Amino acid sequence: MRFFGAIIFCFAACLLNHLQGQDLQFVKSTVNVLCSDSLHGRGYVNNGGLKAAQFIANKFKEFGLKPLPAENSYFQKFEHTVNTFPGKMLLAVDGKTLIPGVDYHITPASAAMANSQLPIVWLKTNNAKNLRSLNKWIKKYKPANKCVVIEQAVFLQISDNVIGQAISVNAFKAACILFETNKKLTWSVANKAHNYCSFEVKAGSISKESKLLLVEVDQKLVEYSNQNVVGIIEGHNNDSQVYLTAHYDHLGRMGSEACFYGANDNASGTAMLLDLARYYSQNKPKHSIVFIAFAGEEAGLVGSKHYVENPLMPLNKIKLLVNLDLTSTGQDGIMVVNGLVFKGLAKHLVLLNEKQNFVNTIKRRGKAANSDHYWFSEKGVKSIFIYLLGDYPHYHDIYDTPDKPNWLGYNGTFKLIIELIETY
Repeated sequence: MRFFGAIIFCFAACLLNHLQGQDLQFVKSTVNVLCSDSLHGRGYVNNGGLKAAQFIANKFKEFGLKPLPAENSYFQKFEHTVNTFPGKMLLAVDGKTLIPGVDYHITPASAAMANSQLPIVWLKTNNAKNLRSLNKWIKKYKPANKCVVIEQAVFLQISDNVIGQAISVNAFKAACILFETNKKLTWSVANKAHNYCSFEVKAGSISKESKLLLVEVDQKLVEYSNQNVVGIIEGHNNDSQVYLTAHYDHLGRMGSEACFYGANDNASGTAMLLDLARYYSQNKPKHSIVFIAFAGEEAGLVGSKHYVENPLMPLNKIKLLVNLDLTSTGQDGIMVVNGLVFKGLAKHLVLLNEKQNFVNTIKRRGKAANSDHYWFSEKGVKSIFIYLLGDYPHYHDIYDTPDKPNWLGYNGTFKLIIELIETY
């Protein structure tokens, strides 16, 4: 009997591992789709974000989620302004073409620039001590209609001082500004455009002896039609709902060459959202669950703000909201944002984890406007944001691709969320 019992145990363990592998395989394949070239980084160029929304809606339909009656559709539409770079982007120094995403990022609020050759002048630390030294530099180097390179020591000191203000408004009327930096290049999205062209350039990509910049930028400030994707699975109790949310958008394309795929941020959270939708389509939940894939998070949490201002169901019926972002690591446990705000909820999570050891550790922090939970908690909704902890350097850069995540904490986090929803 011991022999046969051991065989049965091994078979069951193998089957369990196989099923877990199947779940993770679904997640990985979903991330591959969301990070495919055809979705263009789920941003604002080539309708990448809208194509991602349609993919998510198709999955909601496949898993039997119902659209909310207020819309009779999975899509909640809204508009917002966004600065885009849909076409040509060229930056060359003394004939050497720099690589977008590797050597430089265009600043998110940059203006366009027609094909131009510009003399280079440097603004160094000793030229930016005060307004007097700045005015002497302007008089000597006549930077108007030239390319001004801001030395990294000056760039690091830009804040609310008068020099920083002069640079931020381009008081010297440069045609183009390059900010030299030795920090990691990290891009973002802007909802406005300056009246000048500007870049962050990695230190070493341009030297003090460089003479001539060749630059061309295609830029468009657009009013973008966007959409949240919303579906519901009815539970045994329909008097209140649990919300599971994740943003599906990322930064998209910076010119025609550089693409920011956003595997960890946040194809991973979107994949977990779909994985949970698939699970609950086969296991009826205790409470009805509303699933929302938000658009416009990278543009300033605009999708979740629109939902809170135009809720499809009463916000006071939300029992709990769990927002998922950055879920592809986890070797160092998880972080619970608002864990120090909703202390009873966080304590419940910790007790669940102590019993079953889902994740290595649960860390807690306070209020932060760093993802889509924020607007809900501002309205008094019990909302937490879970992200996974682990060394992952690829944030808002071109290297956040599907081959980078290790998924070490995914299964445990997935099970912890299910346990939370069923017991809270």
